[in-house]
Amino acid sequence: MTPTVQRLLVVGYISAIGMPPIGFIIGITLLLGSRVKSRHGLGIVLASVIGVLIWVVVVGSGALTSTNQGY
Repeated sequence: MTPTVQRLLVVGYISAIGMPPIGFIIGITLLLGSRVKSRHGLGIVLASVIGVLIWVVVVGSGALTSTNQGY
C-alpha cells in the first residue's frame, strides 16, 4: 500500500467522524474506485453513518447552544 493511500485512509476515518458527508464520499471512493480497492472503504462508510447519528444526537440535544446569555 502506497503512502498516499495510507494518508487517504487516515483522512477518511478522521473525516468520517468530524465531517461525515466528506468521509462518506472518501469511503465510497475507496470502496468502488478502480485504481484503489480497499477493504477499509466499507469501514469508513460505516464510521460516517455512525458519525452522522452522533452529530444528530449532539445537535438535537442542544449541547452546542450557549447557556450563558449575559455577555
